Amino acid sequence: MVIYWSRCDICGKYIIVRECTLAPGVSVCPHCCILFCDNRGGLCRAPTWYPEVPQKIKLRRKEEKEKVEKVLMDLLKKLETTKR
Repeated sequence: MVIYWSRCDICGKYIIVRECTLAPGVSVCPHCCILFCDNRGGLCRAPTWYPEVPQKIKLRRKEEKEKVEKVLMDLLKKLETTKR
């Protein structure tokens, strides 16, 4: 299977892009849309990539929390075995 990537019109990287809501015809990647857009202050009410960013952050936090819990449980089990 071949995946063809498009090029971001702002940074020039070949990555997944979407069309900007303020400037039709301009393809933007998530980094340029969320971090580097000049119109984020007040003009852009609905950024193209914004709905997906909080979801990814929530998933990452959940994964990190699960890893921490797993490590803590392993340490507790090791402590219990050394005390005996």
